[in-house]
Amino acid sequence: MSKKILLISTLLCFVILAGVLSVFAGGGVALAENSNVSIDIVNDSSFTAYGDAFALVTDNNVYVVKDSIVHKYTEEGQFTVLDMAMNSKYLVLLVTDDSGKNLYIYSYDSKGITKIKLENPNVYPEEIVALYNDNSSIFAMDSNKVYKIDVDSSSTLWSTFISKNPLYTQISDMAILNEDVLYFILDGNLYSTSSKNFTSDDLSSFLKLEGSYTDLVISGEKLILLDATKAYVYDDASNSTSELLSSGINEKSKLAATYISSSNTNYVYVKSDLPALNMYEFTGSALNYYNTFDRTIYTHPATYTILTMNKINAEATVYSSPRHLQKLATLSSDDYVILLSEVGDYYYIYFSKDDKKVNLGYIRKDSDITLCPASTECEIGAFAQALHPDTAVYKYPFVGDGMNDTGSEAVAYLTIYDQLVVIDNVGQDGTYKWGWYKIQYLNANNQIVEGYVKEKDVSPYTVLTPPDISKTVKVSSKKLGEYVKVYALPQEDSKLIAELKEGTSIDLHEKYDKNSEWTAVIYNDMIAYVKTENIQPGGLTSWQLALAITVPIVVVAIVVTVIILVVVKKRKYLSRM
Repeated sequence: MSKKILLISTLLCFVILAGVLSVFAGGGVALAENSNVSIDIVNDSSFTAYGDAFALVTDNNVYVVKDSIVHKYTEEGQFTVLDMAMNSKYLVLLVTDDSGKNLYIYSYDSKGITKIKLENPNVYPEEIVALYNDNSSIFAMDSNKVYKIDVDSSSTLWSTFISKNPLYTQISDMAILNEDVLYFILDGNLYSTSSKNFTSDDLSSFLKLEGSYTDLVISGEKLILLDATKAYVYDDASNSTSELLSSGINEKSKLAATYISSSNTNYVYVKSDLPALNMYEFTGSALNYYNTFDRTIYTHPATYTILTMNKINAEATVYSSPRHLQKLATLSSDDYVILLSEVGDYYYIYFSKDDKKVNLGYIRKDSDITLCPASTECEIGAFAQALHPDTAVYKYPFVGDGMNDTGSEAVAYLTIYDQLVVIDNVGQDGTYKWGWYKIQYLNANNQIVEGYVKEKDVSPYTVLTPPDISKTVKVSSKKLGEYVKVYALPQEDSKLIAELKEGTSIDLHEKYDKNSEWTAVIYNDMIAYVKTENIQPGGLTSWQLALAITVPIVVVAIVVTVIILVVVKKRKYLSRM
């Protein structure tokens, strides 16, 4: 495991998220997670959404976020937004300004925002109480009519959708389903009608649910309601509601909903009682937490504690952070990732997808993944060398692949003469390898450097320079019978190269220095290291010294024993005479 190190940069998420942050009330600057886009928050902000586009208004600035780009249009005068709606091309604001109630209409695309001048004598924006959008049009509801608005850059066409009576002047919000069914809130109660029945003076026939509802929105084919404490989904068949959400809601909360056709997914946004906006995936019966937009910048792990390769066995989602669950990518079965750190119920990972610029993110710990162990006996051998001068050694086994992804920084640069100790190959699954080696080497300052090199940048080591000296010495253990260990680097936890018998001859690579802890030697044409205390530069090894002392003693003992035996035998002989 490499030593603890600081992460040099945080990943940058889609700029599209930045705009939504301005739904918060209060002062200060709101930042999207890991984004360099900010929007000043000076007042309560209005928001709406359509597909993958977002619109918001704060102070006198109108923002539209489209195709990951934030566009801004600044009105000259001050105004207050009463309601707003957008579709795939247009944004409509119902506002109050110096002249009273008015409609501001803007066209937008990935290039910018353009305001459209509206002049129509049959439109009474001062009486409009609600706006709604569908796939192609925007509907506006005033005290007398519901309008279907078709707007383009050259003309403005307003057509009466439904005639109605002044009883509807108190309607606070509405939603239209399939351009025919109209849901609206009046005095907190939910009503529903159609174009054929909307001429009645008796609203009681339209009453669906009594309550204190403040907001409603269509998500897919479902109606979502909001009151001061909860969000509900309405079931038209049973004329009842089911609770969807009860936290983070108060009387100032608001709803917005979008539908992403490419993924067939509905998203619901709930402005919470905190300075935040929560985003949910809506399945039709539940709001599944998806993301949070707030002023919190999530802090990613500064140190990596795992660094293992794993195989994805089943589709897994990569998120921007455990708090802001923006989906960055979907990993497929048979993809591979590097686990970096554990964060609660998530793994912080590096993943490699050709179509993604951001390669750092989070997957759930319960994702179906399999550890692919690194091979300590690599095909390249125990030692390697760089194929090219200035080959980079990286902190981690990956490099930033995208414009906004710094990735792994280089910690050193190799010469072709450096002898690299190969620790492992990061991970292997059958014939598949990640393409990196974990290595160590001794630099010119006699410091041990650890890091990762690309497999394609190194080759098996060959001796390019002869030993500095050619003196042969013998190894000597401190204890009789012990083997002398030979290491790849001058530290005892480095790779063990060999264990030599007492008295084995070995060539020195450098001049012997009895005051040094380690001595460089040549073993199998590689530079290796032996504890200096185990080098016998001259004279007898401990084994030889032991023999030198033991043999004379044994010889003397044998001679004395023979003499004693002779004397004893002679005495026995004389005593018999």
